[in-house]
Amino acid sequence: MPGDIKTKKVLNFLRKIQNESDDLEIKEGGRHLKVKCIHNSSAFPVPCSHRYVNIFILKRFRSWLIKNKIFSEEMLEKLWNSSFS
Repeated sequence: MPGDIKTKKVLNFLRKIQNESDDLEIKEGGRHLKVKCIHNSSAFPVPCSHRYVNIFILKRFRSWLIKNKIFSEEMLEKLWNSSFS
C-alpha cells in the first residue's frame, strides 16, 4: 500500500529510538504502543495492530519527538533513514 509502512519496520524503529534516548518509555496499551516522554509526561499512541502503519501517523510522531526535544531533526533523520530505507 502506498504511503504505509510495515508494522515490523515501525517496531524496529521504536526499538532504535528507545535505545538512543533515556527520555522515552514505551508501553503496550491495547492496539497501540504508548510512547511516553518521561520529562514532561506527554504521550503519543502508535498503532500496531495491523500489518501497516500510515505514513502520516509516523510523520506526526516524528514531529512530536522533535517538539518534545527528545531528538534533534538531524539525529532523528539519521535513525529514520537507517530504519526505513
